[in-house]
Amino acid sequence: MSETHDLLPIGWDLDVPDGVRATLLDLGIACNEAALALNQAHLLYRWSVHGCEAAEAAEAYGEVSNHRRQYARQWFDCTISYVDQLTAVYTATAATFAGYAARLGATLAARGRLPAELPDPAPIRPSHVLGEPDTHVPLVQLRPAGTGGGPIVTHNAELVAQHERVMEMVDVAVESHPIHVYDDPARVADRPAESVGLSVDLADALHGYAAACVWGIGLATRTGVAGTGAGAGVAGRRPVENHDQLTG
Repeated sequence: MSETHDLLPIGWDLDVPDGVRATLLDLGIACNEAALALNQAHLLYRWSVHGCEAAEAAEAYGEVSNHRRQYARQWFDCTISYVDQLTAVYTATAATFAGYAARLGATLAARGRLPAELPDPAPIRPSHVLGEPDTHVPLVQLRPAGTGGGPIVTHNAELVAQHERVMEMVDVAVESHPIHVYDDPARVADRPAESVGLSVDLADALHGYAAACVWGIGLATRTGVAGTGAGAGVAGRRPVENHDQLTG
């Protein structure tokens, strides 16, 4: 199951321009909602599998199940398509989020501050990430400030791990499918049931890395806290919440 991730910590006193703050929250919420929608789609898929099995069992015991079996099979086909399409949507959303968050982190690392204005990010196609991952989702590391930068150092290590996972999932995706397969959800509709479905691992990795960059931006721009601020570092991911925690 895909995980949701913490958003930009707006409860902190952050030196982040309003436009950048709004965009990071917008992308973070979009990715969390995509992850939850995909989890729901997988639940529907498993339900449809149960429907097919129940119809087959009924037929084996001599029950009339022609309509049940036909319905279950059509439902099953629909859920396969739904899962694949939402996987593509989630991957595309996570690619844009990761690209924007990494670009902000790199800017913060280079300049020691975020720009006053930064245009809304143009959508980044997953194929662009798969073709040039280091260009679109580079590793971000910032320098801790002073002697109180322990959280930044720890977060940098976490960000390295998250970025390595992105690179690993890029390699797997490139070997598994044409790199453009995630770009257009309509193209993955009506996949034959016996074929290999799209993996959500790339989307999960991109989402986790984006969230790590965002939390790092929060640590690096938090004002009035020793070891943070303009010279601090960006990296890492915060503990995630699952669907039950969000809804329960």
